[in-house]
Amino acid sequence: MVIWQFKKWRITLQASIIFNPNAGAKSLQYDIRQAGKYLERHGWRIHWANTGYPGHATILAQQSVARGDDIAIAVGGDGTVNEVVNGLVGTSTALGIIPAGTANVFAADMRIPLPGPLPHQTLVRAAETLLVSRPRRVDVGSAVWGGGRRRYFLSWAGAGLDAAVSNAVESDKNTHRVWRFLGMFGWVITTFFVLRDFRGTQMRISLDRRRTISRRVIMATVNNAQLYGRFWRLSPDAKLDDGWLDVVVMEGYGWRSSLRHIFNATVGRLVDDPDTFLFRVKHIHLESKEPMPVHLDAEAVGHTPLTVEIVPQSLTVMLPPNVPPNRFVAG
Repeated sequence: MVIWQFKKWRITLQASIIFNPNAGAKSLQYDIRQAGKYLERHGWRIHWANTGYPGHATILAQQSVARGDDIAIAVGGDGTVNEVVNGLVGTSTALGIIPAGTANVFAADMRIPLPGPLPHQTLVRAAETLLVSRPRRVDVGSAVWGGGRRRYFLSWAGAGLDAAVSNAVESDKNTHRVWRFLGMFGWVITTFFVLRDFRGTQMRISLDRRRTISRRVIMATVNNAQLYGRFWRLSPDAKLDDGWLDVVVMEGYGWRSSLRHIFNATVGRLVDDPDTFLFRVKHIHLESKEPMPVHLDAEAVGHTPLTVEIVPQSLTVMLPPNVPPNRFVAG
């Protein structure tokens, strides 16, 4: 039996497992059930919560909070995690993660076991990691875009090339069943198709309401976490609990600029690029001459204008003991 400190009067942990019962192959659904049963065998009280439509995971997370659950476990990729986060911000119910998506960037950065050639073993390993994980309070970003829609993000928000890629990926997933088997390779292919025609646009960026810059922007990212897209650390000094957002603005025009920025990000030379600008802020507002696509945690949501601000220490996340200490101020 597992003893926890969330509710001192409770001797076993109470958790919801939030997942899409129609996502992936039948084997994935079986594997999710096996991971949940593993937690039940170790004394957890599990409530199964099936999503039925986009955004439903947020409602299920809110219901988890109302039920008094200690943890709401998001089973899926970064998009599912984002939806669950949006139901948990400002509450005492913690976010748990069992990665089962394509990129799983936040899970990878936190050293949570990822899906592999034998998915059921990996999902159970993620469940095993939850048993030894401990709650940690982290910041989130709050984004307002387009006509005033608001949503939280855990890792990053972006406007420009990366959001255009997210748009294209979602379109490809909806129209081509084969995309399911491409995984991260599908993201790479889509990126090169998008950047071929992506030109960027003039953008005005307000930093903490004190300074405004104007640049022709290919891509602007607002980062709460370090790892970006599994391959890059756009903000290697970002901390999840420091009360700041780390901003990367990439200036340029056309595919040559995009390729140069991708290369510099890959080899860790962004800081030396005269067309890349780094800032640390608590509030940022982006307006563009032409509408730029916007994404939150790699999920396409709309277009600029985009306003982002930090919401310090507003989310509890279950993290394994081997999480890299440099992801936090306190280590």
